Amino acid sequence: MKKALSACISSCRATRAGVLGLLLASLTVGTVNAYTDIIDDSDLPSVGEPADRVMTQTEEARIKRFLKAQLYGHLPVSEDPESNAYLRALANHILSRTGITQEFDLLIVRNRQVNAFAMPGGLLAFYTGLITKARNESELAGVVAHEMAHVTQRHLARMQDYMTNSNFSLLTMAGIILAGVAQTSALLPAAVLSQAAEAQRFLNYSRANEQEADRFASQFLAKSGIDPNGVANFFEVLLKHSDYRYGKDFEYLSTHPATPSRITEGRDRARQYQGTYLRDREEFRFIRQRMISLQTPTHERLDLFQNRLDSGHKPEAAEQYGIAVAWQKHGDHAKTLELLHNIKIDAPELRLLLDMAIAESHRNLGQLDQAIEMLEFLHQGNPTHTAVEFYLAQAYLSAGQAKQALKLIRKRLRRGIESPQTYRMLAEAANATNQPVISHIALADHYLSKGQLRQAALQLEIAEKHTKANSANQARIDHRRIEIRIMAQGMY
Repeated sequence: MKKALSACISSCRATRAGVLGLLLASLTVGTVNAYTDIIDDSDLPSVGEPADRVMTQTEEARIKRFLKAQLYGHLPVSEDPESNAYLRALANHILSRTGITQEFDLLIVRNRQVNAFAMPGGLLAFYTGLITKARNESELAGVVAHEMAHVTQRHLARMQDYMTNSNFSLLTMAGIILAGVAQTSALLPAAVLSQAAEAQRFLNYSRANEQEADRFASQFLAKSGIDPNGVANFFEVLLKHSDYRYGKDFEYLSTHPATPSRITEGRDRARQYQGTYLRDREEFRFIRQRMISLQTPTHERLDLFQNRLDSGHKPEAAEQYGIAVAWQKHGDHAKTLELLHNIKIDAPELRLLLDMAIAESHRNLGQLDQAIEMLEFLHQGNPTHTAVEFYLAQAYLSAGQAKQALKLIRKRLRRGIESPQTYRMLAEAANATNQPVISHIALADHYLSKGQLRQAALQLEIAEKHTKANSANQARIDHRRIEIRIMAQGMY
């Protein structure tokens, strides 16, 4: 089995079947849903729309697992707990108010480009450059709702209807999308490249799809109690930059043209909704400042801040928090604590951000009892907050309390918080509790989640040596080997 698997990877590399091979295989063979086979397994809900005749949601979900691994493997995906928890909460708020049953998986890409995109199965990605360019929460929510609409209205599947009539397959479409996101044609087999130009013209911009996504985005925001002008307002931001910065930094413009007529239509549409709507929240400004600090070189961020102070600038609480994050990133945790304790705020969601940062600095200073005490208190009041959960599990591991950490990590996986970061923590906790099979399977999933097949295969070999004829563990190992075979056929 092991030799055969290695031969498969080598053979597939030689033939360079390309990304589409996996997609074809995944539609017929099926893949394991990451590490959840050790906990539970579930499929995405089916909405049964007409576009399903081209691409079912089960097919989209399988493709999504592959595409997500490739994004982790080729793009600097952020695993910052606070930023991801905030964006996920914003999306969940929209979903809960609109009655959308589609499940979404949101990623943040550490890149100053202003860009966002939707992919099959509800996979949405947002660049930090786009999030920090938004002036308020309604503008960011407008982009989130717009990308959601591309999925709920089955635009990717509808594109396939066009491409089928033009002899383009679903697999060609997905491969071109991925290659465009990664900004390289190396992910596509040669046979597809000759078709890419024509297909890309359709994928980049469909006026009907964009208009429909704008319309539904405004509706989603209004139902969510968020200012529906956010959709048009963000395109106004893009339009202001389009004349002199169109191109690399504003990639979003190439697929979402910001025209004056589009903005006017958006404003007219927003006027149809009567009522009082939320435009901004302080939490967005805190997270925005956090992202600026995390994506900006620390010395540049701190020097600019000092220059502003010298010119008489008086920073608000959000900016003070952002500067504390910069010092934390720099590794000066004593300075971080000093700054954080001087920020005067009472709002629970903002106090939570400060307390998580304070606890994390205590952990880094080796003050583990203080960190755990704070985080346990925060977790008691916020039992489903993924960032609190992450930091508490991390503190437990630092304090040698691996069993407690393991419980929290498995809880994350049950709720679908699957990422390389989570798998790595699970491997560490399982190893510390003398569960070598689980530890190495988790490491295999860590590598699989980034498309690193050889490393995943090696971890499965090590896990197999510890199975001791345990049929359940052997089944888990074999299941992942099947997934590696499928991925190898597509990637190489």
